[in-house]
Amino acid sequence: MHRSLLISCVALGMAAAVGAYASKPTVSTQTAAGADFSAYKTFNWVSTSAPSGVNPVAFQQAISDINAAMAQKGYVQADQADLSLVLSAGKENRAAFSTIGYEVVDVSDYAVGKLTLDAFDSKTRRAIWHGQASKRIDPDKVNPSAVDAAVTSLMAKFPTPVATQ
Repeated sequence: MHRSLLISCVALGMAAAVGAYASKPTVSTQTAAGADFSAYKTFNWVSTSAPSGVNPVAFQQAISDINAAMAQKGYVQADQADLSLVLSAGKENRAAFSTIGYEVVDVSDYAVGKLTLDAFDSKTRRAIWHGQASKRIDPDKVNPSAVDAAVTSLMAKFPTPVATQ
């Protein structure tokens, strides 16, 4: 009986892990108090270089996806821009514990990938928007569709400038 319960718990844990890979990213955002996005029409990047330890191809894919999303929202990329964007990416290692009552029956390590976008007012250098998408990942294999999904989820929350009449 105890063995079949243990096998059931391990199978359930594996199913949850597979489901975690298929789920949408978790997105959190914050807009600075008083930020008026109707004043912003253009954007540019502070840097387009991938941080040390980050896959440069996936990083460039994320920048390209954000550029497209910004254009779709009505922003124009320009050398002298209203908004300065900073993208960072990385991973965090975590542990999951499966228990039966008070007994730990399984410990598994997993990685959570994070994509963070910050927007600054270029004139004042004030941070006006912060967004982060995070999701369980396989750190040994870049999944381009997961990068696209993270950017799509993150950019869905980015403020759209109000059209001037």
